[in-house]
Amino acid sequence: MSGFAVALWSDYLQTISRKDTTRHREIAMVIRRQATLMKKDRYAYPPQEVLDTMMKSLEYDPSHVRTWLDASEYARRYQSMQQHYAIIQDAVQKLPEEVSILLAAMRASSNRGAHKKSAGLAGRVLALDPINTAALDFLVASRLEHGRKLASQKKWALAEKELLAADTRARSVRFKGRSRICLGMLLLLQNNDEGLQHIDVGRQENPYPLFGHILVALEARLYGLAKARQKEYDNLLKEHVEAAQTIDPTEFHRLISWILGFEDKHWPMLKQICQVLKGYFSKAVSLDLSLGEGLSLCRALEQIDLPVALVKCSTTLKKKYPDVLEFKVWYLLAFAWRNNRPMTFEAYEDMEDLFDDLAERQQFDFIDHIENILDKRGLADPPDFDHEDIEQDFFFDFGPFEAPKIMPDQKKPKKPASPPKSSRKQLSLFDDES
Repeated sequence: MSGFAVALWSDYLQTISRKDTTRHREIAMVIRRQATLMKKDRYAYPPQEVLDTMMKSLEYDPSHVRTWLDASEYARRYQSMQQHYAIIQDAVQKLPEEVSILLAAMRASSNRGAHKKSAGLAGRVLALDPINTAALDFLVASRLEHGRKLASQKKWALAEKELLAADTRARSVRFKGRSRICLGMLLLLQNNDEGLQHIDVGRQENPYPLFGHILVALEARLYGLAKARQKEYDNLLKEHVEAAQTIDPTEFHRLISWILGFEDKHWPMLKQICQVLKGYFSKAVSLDLSLGEGLSLCRALEQIDLPVALVKCSTTLKKKYPDVLEFKVWYLLAFAWRNNRPMTFEAYEDMEDLFDDLAERQQFDFIDHIENILDKRGLADPPDFDHEDIEQDFFFDFGPFEAPKIMPDQKKPKKPASPPKSSRKQLSLFDDES
């Protein structure tokens, strides 16, 4: 159906003169519509063709911010990082004062390790929007990271100067009190116990107690404190969670958002800390989660490697939302993952049926996401049917009876020659030829 609509829009474009600049935005709008339709039929349109279509629309409407951002993200997901960076760079040249474009370029530069360039882009954002949260948070993160690097080189004075220079205007919860915590870690590395007080004060500066404890446990790892000290802070985090009778919904949702949006190289360490929070995440079943919150929770639990909590939460959520297929998929995945073995034939067939139903609902991104997880965790293939064992049982397990005699195959009469086949080739929906 999408292919038919794409063709109709192509016919419409043939009626418009490309030289008529007054209609360029109309042309771009039609091409964007084609790209949207192509995304819905991933079997007919390869990612490169979709990306080319999106970029084609920008030739007629280079000021369309959303398309620049969508194209760069699409390139990152389906093509290559090289194309992703190239598209963002072009976008900055075309729209040098568009904040959302500059922020995307800032993150891309940081991911490439170009910290000086990314800091310059953050400065350009703040010149346009002095209270931009993303840019302020980024600059704080850069200061903290540089401070850690200097500490690892035992440049204590320079590290302290960098931490004290961290902008206090950062609004994200994950930075509240963090520079003070880092300063405490720096002092502990120098065997100065005054660092303990700084860490305690920094933890209490965070408006959410759970975040305060998590940040202390995380920075203890990032600064390379002794294992005993790391264990001490892990235990304090665990004690805090166990002492709480209920879960603060706002605190919980902020934590899930942080996990899902975490793109930092320190991700493995955050995952370690989340293992300390197994009981906390299992308690999340008691929260009155909306559909969107439930889906986010399932994604987060998979990312932080908590299969038992994922089984509990998906079990509750699929009962609460019986018509939502995604929770049934998460349950099948989590159940096999918890048992550390591929899915049974029955579960595998149920998963395939759910994928078919989800495909009818155009949920291709979710299907891709789950298939990647199944492959990554070795859960994709059902147990093989062992024909060799069946043959051995047949030939050797006859009890007191003799083995049956195998009659030789009788020659079958030759079939009469078939009439010559038509030379006309049958077209396939999956052929490259048209």
